[in-house]
Amino acid sequence: MTLQFSYTYLDAKDDVTDAPLIRRPEHRGSAQVVWQASEAWTLGVGRRGRLVDAMAVPPHRPRCLTNTVIRFFSHYDFGHGFRAHVRLENAFDEEYAEVQGYPALPSK
Repeated sequence: MTLQFSYTYLDAKDDVTDAPLIRRPEHRGSAQVVWQASEAWTLGVGRRGRLVDAMAVPPHRPRCLTNTVIRFFSHYDFGHGFRAHVRLENAFDEEYAEVQGYPALPSK
């Protein structure tokens, strides 16, 4: 079993106005657990989350929303260079938008 974690802090600013750049998440993180069930079969679950702007109309400072997406994945190695992959992204069908006005696709 393998545990993987990542975190990013981004301080992106406009070079001229020194204002925070819109649509750039200040905090972003992910975690996943991968289990090697057998030599050929791998299973995993992962989570990614980010803080995103919800309103980007100057001169207002962007309001932030948090979204978290869970995914399940697996692959099986049949040998001879043939591997099958399966991934269910947004497993719990959470409604979210990476950018306001552009909603993510449902998992259906």
